[in-house]
Amino acid sequence: MRNLQYIFKSTLIVALLFSASALMANDGVEKKYNEAIDLVKRLKRVEAKIILSEIIKTNPDHAPSYYQRGLIEIHFNNYEDALKDLEQVTRLESEFKKDAHFEIGLIKVEKGDYKGSIIDFTHVLHEDDQNARAYYLRGKSKYQNNEFESALIDYKKAIELDPTNPKISYDKGLSEMEVENYNVAIADFTKAIEKDKNFSNAYFNRANCYFLEGVDPNYPHHHALMKKALEDYNKALQLNPDLEPAYFDRGEVKMTLRDYIGAIADFKRALELKPDDLEAHYLKAVCNMHYGYEDIALGEFEDILGLDSNYANAQYQIALIHYEKQDYKKALNEFDRLMTLEDAHADAYVYRGYTKIELGDKRGACADFHKADELGDKEAHHDVKKYCTD
Repeated sequence: MRNLQYIFKSTLIVALLFSASALMANDGVEKKYNEAIDLVKRLKRVEAKIILSEIIKTNPDHAPSYYQRGLIEIHFNNYEDALKDLEQVTRLESEFKKDAHFEIGLIKVEKGDYKGSIIDFTHVLHEDDQNARAYYLRGKSKYQNNEFESALIDYKKAIELDPTNPKISYDKGLSEMEVENYNVAIADFTKAIEKDKNFSNAYFNRANCYFLEGVDPNYPHHHALMKKALEDYNKALQLNPDLEPAYFDRGEVKMTLRDYIGAIADFKRALELKPDDLEAHYLKAVCNMHYGYEDIALGEFEDILGLDSNYANAQYQIALIHYEKQDYKKALNEFDRLMTLEDAHADAYVYRGYTKIELGDKRGACADFHKADELGDKEAHHDVKKYCTD
């Protein structure tokens, strides 16, 4: 009996000593951890990382240290090391698990892994379904992954939770544009502007929506929408004079409104900001042609072909200018060259047919009119009847 009492007492003493030792060890870990956190607060992250690494070496399940070291790695843009630490946190039961998923989601967005970021933000929302930022960021990831309808669901929830954030309304507008809900997108961009009067991109994209809604000249509000688009592009450029796409798009609106001189000025400015934009070069040349500066336009189209010999639209305009100038042999050569670049250009077949008529090649002209008719050109059907019924 005495032996049993002795064994029991001995075991109890060992257990108490072990518990005391464990508590002392835990106290030591917490003391070191708090020291590391203090260093982080004082922006001494390298020293903090050393202490956290020491803790992890002796305590491989200490989730807070992995989490804090992961944040330090993010600060230094060491994303691969950060992911290793943060993913370790998600494998451990810890209060930092949700935050680790959030940070992993941000890293994956930075790396362009939008499918992965959607998964991590979903983990966050499983634990916190009132997290507006997680809904917003998951929506942005879905947008980047071309899941526009699903993105809209997340944006709507984010707006419900954080109605004052202009960025959420703006990004929802972008998704509405992708599914061609232009009127809804306009309302979203308007809300973003109401929350932030200096939101240049919101003005820019609202202008894009007005343009896209009114681009059909037969649309009853065509002219009014083009004017609204013009006003918004003006405001966007007032706020951000280096917004190159706005100069290009405003140029297109001015072309539509037949303000060719104004459009030329915008395309010039767009080219100053982005000299290799061949479409801006092309539209500037088209404006010169419409305004009557055919020789200037001809030189510009030839310059475009010097930059890209396969730019079929420029080749077409060169052929058309020579036709308009009644230089039919030159026009025929240019149309023939165009056909080597694009053999399904219905208008080109029609005008090459007219060119051949002028040169006395009725058989060749009829072959071109028939080809244009096959390609769906409405005028070609009348040309076949007019020239090819003999």
